[in-house]
Amino acid sequence: SKEERRSVTASPAAEKDLSTAAEVTAIENRRRASNDKHAQVSKKEASIYGIPFRSIIYRTIFQQRKEFLKRFSSFKFNKDESKLIHALEELFRSDEYKHLFRQHNIDALHVLTLWISTSILAPMSSWAIVDLLLHPDALVAVKQELSENISSSSTFIYDKEILAKLKILDSCITETYRRVLNSSSMRVALVDTTIECLDNTKIGVRKGDILVYPAFLKHLDSNLFGSNPYRYEYDRFVKKPNQPKVPSIMIFGCGTHTCPGQFWVMNQTKILLALIIQHMNIELINMTEKDKEDFRNRLPYDYSKFGAASGPKKGYEHKFDIKYSYKNLPTE
Repeated sequence: SKEERRSVTASPAAEKDLSTAAEVTAIENRRRASNDKHAQVSKKEASIYGIPFRSIIYRTIFQQRKEFLKRFSSFKFNKDESKLIHALEELFRSDEYKHLFRQHNIDALHVLTLWISTSILAPMSSWAIVDLLLHPDALVAVKQELSENISSSSTFIYDKEILAKLKILDSCITETYRRVLNSSSMRVALVDTTIECLDNTKIGVRKGDILVYPAFLKHLDSNLFGSNPYRYEYDRFVKKPNQPKVPSIMIFGCGTHTCPGQFWVMNQTKILLALIIQHMNIELINMTEKDKEDFRNRLPYDYSKFGAASGPKKGYEHKFDIKYSYKNLPTE
């Protein structure tokens, strides 16, 4: 009878199975509750973007991360260390913020700074310099803007107000990012729905499906950026008179999920490029005039890397060799 079935006591094994099932269900419910929260982790599995990984893989990956973070716990500053890194460390440990940051958080933020610098900032700054060298009119405009806002002998330009005035440099950097950074936006469907495309194609999306939208679908759309969207226009993102707004791009995501570090990255790139332009002479030594004209229309860029900056296509590396010298450096 139903009453008899209710009174049956579950075996220890069955209780364990029920407990495990309840635990997995709870994890899945928490994952679906918010696409913004970190993946929920249990003893049995870790869920990252809804993809289950066995605990042994989880332990290996996160143990390696933990060990790497520990290296920054004994971080020692030299007197000539980056002023920016010094400022970050002082901010993290200040009376105003010290209750927010444990040592683990501080270490993780230093690692994040290192990762952004090596995977995106350095290579993208290099491509921004290449674009300026290929387009003399853009380089002249940027030099003029820098001379109006920053002393040629200055090596300290971390002032937020000054950086905000560098509209042309900002546009040049954004245009480079638009053409070469292979980024994407990811969302999880909260309900079953149907997406109708411009050609009337309908795509069914189930609740829980993961949607990935490559930014290049927009950045290289000829309807938005002209007949040759690969071509560089240095002032594309400078607001013109009677222009309601400048074009938008998706290098940092979109909507309410836009990367909170976008201004950090852009300002770092501005600082680096301003220092290079004001204190270095750079020349591309292996490019013919035909090469330059071809590369103005479309860079020989390797688009195979996803979510990070890349380099030239195979066989074109030598075309980007440079000769450089220093100038306008302080004598002290």
